[in-house]
Amino acid sequence: MIFYLQFLFIITILYLAATTNRMLDLVGWYILGIFIIFLACFRYNIGTDYLNYLSIYSSLQDGYSNYNIEIGYKYINLLFVHLKLPYAFSVFFFAFFTNVFMLFFIKKHSIDPMLSLVLYILLNYYFITYNVVRQIMAISIFLLGVDYIFQKKYLKFIAITLFASLFHYTMLLGLIYPFLKNIKLRSLICIWGILLPFIIFPVQTVIMKVVPNSFYYAHYFDSQFFMKSSQLSMLKLILPNILVIVSFIYSKYFNGQYERFWLKLFVFSISIANLANGTNVLMRLNYGFQISEIIFYPLFISKIAKSEKKCICILLVAYAMLFYIGTVVIRGAHGVIPYQLLF
Repeated sequence: MIFYLQFLFIITILYLAATTNRMLDLVGWYILGIFIIFLACFRYNIGTDYLNYLSIYSSLQDGYSNYNIEIGYKYINLLFVHLKLPYAFSVFFFAFFTNVFMLFFIKKHSIDPMLSLVLYILLNYYFITYNVVRQIMAISIFLLGVDYIFQKKYLKFIAITLFASLFHYTMLLGLIYPFLKNIKLRSLICIWGILLPFIIFPVQTVIMKVVPNSFYYAHYFDSQFFMKSSQLSMLKLILPNILVIVSFIYSKYFNGQYERFWLKLFVFSISIANLANGTNVLMRLNYGFQISEIIFYPLFISKIAKSEKKCICILLVAYAMLFYIGTVVIRGAHGVIPYQLLF
């Protein structure tokens, strides 16, 4: 716990320094980026899935390769096994490329890369890389192809999406991205309004009442895997839902197809987040969409009067810090406490 409080202190100092000087902003971004890559690459027994993936790797070393996992993840690890590399190298490989790709995505698309990087960490996306290794690797690869949507190179976008799905099949949902560019904002707001009540009325309860017991997969919806909930998910949805309303009112200030795309993607992702509220398995399906908030928030702030920007940024970071303390420092963010280095 102490380590993660110290980590939060480092983030705070670097961010506050970045707000005072453009050079410090750039230097701070690289320092923080390198630091989080180091922590992810050289972690030991961190995250609830660490030992699960170790078990898979050990089985591959023993010659058992019939695991029902995506072929991208499996064959890369089979290569490492063939080269007689330890499991620690697999952890290093996926942690390194996942975070490098994420940093590239942030640098490419964020109007304020330092703020986006801070949000990437504090809103828990970074710590997701410690756990759902295959899915977050798929998302990081997929995000590299977002540019192709704006360039109207849809075949390349589809190709990189299909490649990303080799690491986690849920990334096929990313094929929705191009359609969001052409959907009217009002339509997305209507969807958001319809799904908003699920914040209070969990979707698990609704599904259990609607699905008949005779349904073949009814037992699945009553399982711990589906019913397991996140008690802090409501906290994370307060600000986004407020910003959906504010952004719609001031949507005229989002100029061009590029800015409006991020606005639409944000509204869509929060709509799905409302539907999935508290249900971990459904929330995971939304990771590839909701991560857009780390790009959208700086864009939203750029539309605010210059005299108020710094204050709003600090309030946003403070809000993210509160979420970080609740999820990481207090609850451990799915097994990240205590932090241990490989060496």
